[in-house]
Amino acid sequence: MDQNEPPVHTIKQYVQTSFGSNHDFRLNVHEISQLFLSEKPQLQGSNVRLLFHGTKLSAILSILENGFYLPETEDGMFGKGVYFTDVSTKAARYTLSKDSPVGDSGYLLLCEVDLGNMKATYVAEKWELPKEYDSRACIGQYQPDMKGFKQLGNAKFPDCTQLIMQNPKLDLNYNEYVVYDTNRIRPKYLLKITKS
Repeated sequence: MDQNEPPVHTIKQYVQTSFGSNHDFRLNVHEISQLFLSEKPQLQGSNVRLLFHGTKLSAILSILENGFYLPETEDGMFGKGVYFTDVSTKAARYTLSKDSPVGDSGYLLLCEVDLGNMKATYVAEKWELPKEYDSRACIGQYQPDMKGFKQLGNAKFPDCTQLIMQNPKLDLNYNEYVVYDTNRIRPKYLLKITKS
């Protein structure tokens, strides 16, 4: 995609303002590719968010070819789901190694995720999501200094300039969102990032 298009500026701003307050690095975005996955219809829900997903490059290639799948094990804090975040550096920790040097590069997926009716969660819980809910919103200690939401296409994301400490007693540092139905996920952008 043309790196001078308005969505590119919006995405770069989202990456740069959603860094983790206790992460010792920032991210530079070098390239943004819009994904056109013909088998994935536009999400029509009323609570579609634009969220980061970080993983190894081999997994990203598999996602782009075959789509997301639910894990077979319950290794995650919130069970067998697909995990997203609204914090760029949290997602980047799954694609860049903790000890990687400044200048190391990797990729993030920016996805439209239909969260539907979210169950707010404040501690780790692996039990099955009650039927009236579509996703878990796992609340972190640090929250965006929300001025509301911005919109990009069909999805919204936090309009913020930084993350601020809200509740130091929570289990998570940063928000995570977990969905258990891969039909609620639409990969939208592939971001090439470097650690700075």
